[in-house]
Amino acid sequence: LYSPDSSKTDSPIFEGLSYHFSDVGNYKVIYEIYDTNLDLHNKDEIKFAELKVVDTTAPKISFTESYQSEYNLNEKIEIKTPVIEDNNPSGNPEWSAKVYQGESEISITDGKITLDLAGVYKIIYSFKDKSGNSESYEVRFIVVENDNEKPVIDIKGDYRQKYSRGEKIQIFDADVSDNLDKNLTVIIEVLLNGEPLEIKDGFIVPEEEGLLLITYSATDSFGNTEISVIRAEITGGGGLSGIIIALIVIGVAAVAASVTVIIVIMKKKRGKIDEEKRK
Repeated sequence: LYSPDSSKTDSPIFEGLSYHFSDVGNYKVIYEIYDTNLDLHNKDEIKFAELKVVDTTAPKISFTESYQSEYNLNEKIEIKTPVIEDNNPSGNPEWSAKVYQGESEISITDGKITLDLAGVYKIIYSFKDKSGNSESYEVRFIVVENDNEKPVIDIKGDYRQKYSRGEKIQIFDADVSDNLDKNLTVIIEVLLNGEPLEIKDGFIVPEEEGLLLITYSATDSFGNTEISVIRAEITGGGGLSGIIIALIVIGVAAVAASVTVIIVIMKKKRGKIDEEKRK
């Protein structure tokens, strides 16, 4: 067996019946046939074939030291060197690393990066051996700062202090903002006298009197929670009915008419008395 690009004058790299190839390339296989007396001068050389050894397996990657899942803001960390295993001992795999915070690439200086922005980071390792087999490996971690600031809840409407039993009450939506987190959710809970009240299509209908509590809450990734509570009283009636109001109006009018009549009668009586005095 001769190595690639060897000539007949070169020494073979192996003589025998089996061989473990240690590198890719084109190899020449030559059989030498001797007579039964193993007379080295009585042999015939037969060029049998040329073999092409290829490598189609990508390198395998591991780390002797893992990254942390969380780092502090403004911390400086080293880009760790991977351990690369390649099935070709002469594969000479190469690697590179790029760091991103969100969609922005972070510069690597002297093998280190400075974590000057809070959020999620990712390090993408790329590997390639001499046969062109490639592989990638991604590491993710989060950078945090000491966040004690609560989210801000903005309720998109105004509630009254009193409602009537059986009245249809709108539950307003709310927006939430935070100094770091961007996709927080507002949780709305409604209680009537301490019991949950179901929200249907953005409305509630309280069927009994008592204390109504509408609670808006939001929690950021650092556990800071903001709670906004609306308190309202549910009363027993919905106000005076139209019939009662009508009766009251009629009654007032009747009383007023009666007073007028009485005044007129009294005036007439006074007139008669004056006439009688004159006579």
